[in-house]
Amino acid sequence: MFGLRSRSASVDAPVTHNAQSLADLRTGHTAVLAVPEVDARLCRRLAQLGLRPGMSVTVGQSTAGGGRVIRSGGTRYAIDAATLRQMYVS
Repeated sequence: MFGLRSRSASVDAPVTHNAQSLADLRTGHTAVLAVPEVDARLCRRLAQLGLRPGMSVTVGQSTAGGGRVIRSGGTRYAIDAATLRQMYVS
């Protein structure tokens, strides 16, 4: 897929543990998505939803269970806490 691959499939890209994840951002903060550190199946699903590296997203309110609503353009996505911790921003 265009610019999207799972971290496990990437041999040459080092894992950067000092990068900030979507879970670390405050409500109202806007950031650009980086390549997520998720398995290939979830990576594909995020791409199907339209969440791709390089897109700008704004963090919205918290959801039950620690998730967040994120916005990009006119679209809102409810993302669970575990997935947010694996989605990095630049």
